[in-house]
Amino acid sequence: MARTKTATASPPPADDSLAIRRARLDDLAPDPANARTHDDRNLAAITSSLSRFGQVEPLVVQKGTGRVVGGNGRLAAMRALGWQECDIVEVELGEVEAAALGLALNRTGELAGWDHSRLGDILRGLQADAFPVHELGWDDDQLAALLPSAPPAEPGSPAEFPAYDEAIETMYRCPSCHYEWSGKPK
Repeated sequence: MARTKTATASPPPADDSLAIRRARLDDLAPDPANARTHDDRNLAAITSSLSRFGQVEPLVVQKGTGRVVGGNGRLAAMRALGWQECDIVEVELGEVEAAALGLALNRTGELAGWDHSRLGDILRGLQADAFPVHELGWDDDQLAALLPSAPPAEPGSPAEFPAYDEAIETMYRCPSCHYEWSGKPK
């Protein structure tokens, strides 16, 4: 039976391998084997985020090669914006580990879900503050589903109430319309 590496209860000891430093974009290379694609909509969202917020997380780069392991889409957007430098973290990894890390960085984010109710609340709040939510990567149809223009309708009364024999004892009375019912099954 093959043995697998198991996670430890505590992280590995700290070292200087995660030091953030500035690097010239010309010294970085996109991963030619990167399996993650970046269509125009994705690159527009990344570019918009970088333009508005700047770089808030470093690119992950394989030490010694300058190959970007994590952040290939951000690298493309930075180049499109004409940036000359960015922040990076260099990791000392072999080819196999670098490929696996690149996949893991992308896949773990992809596996996350959304609490659509909370997401809608956040987007409505951003809209109320005049933030252009369309720049965040959702298309018009997705935003329409997340941000309905009218509040959900309250359930109304039925067009017709079922007829009941007057002999049935009533236990409940609607304070608005004074309809009475027993609450008993038919």
